[in-house]
Amino acid sequence: MAGQTPPPGSPESSRLAAEAREHARSSVRSVFEQGPEGPPERTCRSCGMQTATWGGRCPACEKRFDRRLPWLTDPARRALLAVAVVIGAGTIAVVAPQITQSKKDRAAIDARTQAARVVKERARLIREQRPVRGGVVTKDDPSLRGPERLEVRRGLVLAFQGAILEEVRAREATEELTGTPVREVLCSPLVANKGKARDEDLLDKETGRYDCVAVQRDIVRGGKVLGQLGHSFVGAIRFRKGTWTLCKDNKAPGERGKPLATVVLAPECIGAEGADRLGNGYVDPDSPVPTPEATPDV
Repeated sequence: MAGQTPPPGSPESSRLAAEAREHARSSVRSVFEQGPEGPPERTCRSCGMQTATWGGRCPACEKRFDRRLPWLTDPARRALLAVAVVIGAGTIAVVAPQITQSKKDRAAIDARTQAARVVKERARLIREQRPVRGGVVTKDDPSLRGPERLEVRRGLVLAFQGAILEEVRAREATEELTGTPVREVLCSPLVANKGKARDEDLLDKETGRYDCVAVQRDIVRGGKVLGQLGHSFVGAIRFRKGTWTLCKDNKAPGERGKPLATVVLAPECIGAEGADRLGNGYVDPDSPVPTPEATPDV
């Protein structure tokens, strides 16, 4: 039946195998017949001899046909190679120390530049955190009745917030403070009291310590105001003297990374004159037990 493969060993199978071999031989012969009839004619760059050859070297001088600068002898080539090695080694010996010295010089320049930046940043922080003193004629008088004393003390806090706003306006005018203009100042106790009472409402407190923000904008989420952003200030009010001290508070960057420089606030900025240092702050002067383990810093 047409299309069936004849069984192995049959005459028909032998005939087909012979035809396949002959076809393969014919294909190989045709490939070679299409090539050049003989080897190409080549001219030696070294000796100039012309010869027909398939080889890569001249049969007369044994030099390669693709030899560069054929007029150079082998000894001359070896001498040039030795000179190149010596020059390369000499260049490395001269340049390597210069590279090392250049790196050292660059490191020294970078160190001086960084030191200058730190000095400049410290000067800026000291300037911004300088204590500003003020006060009013009205002051807390323990001989007054409780409601009258509260009114006086709360008035002192309002005057204190007004003094911060006035200071901010002055610094905005000189561009010491930049960004969105401040619209108001809000203050809260620097250290939380029991029952969340404010310092001015605790009549036994002679000094009120406050953490304030000169508000530039509100933090709003879902239509609700969650807080305020602005310039941070701290201050202390001496209620019975009717005086205060306020300071710009450049807080640590937190997760934003290590600051270029830090300057600890003067103790009078938070009414901590004479208090012991604790980390970057001071031991809370109002704490009954001034120990690092139990006392908050302010």
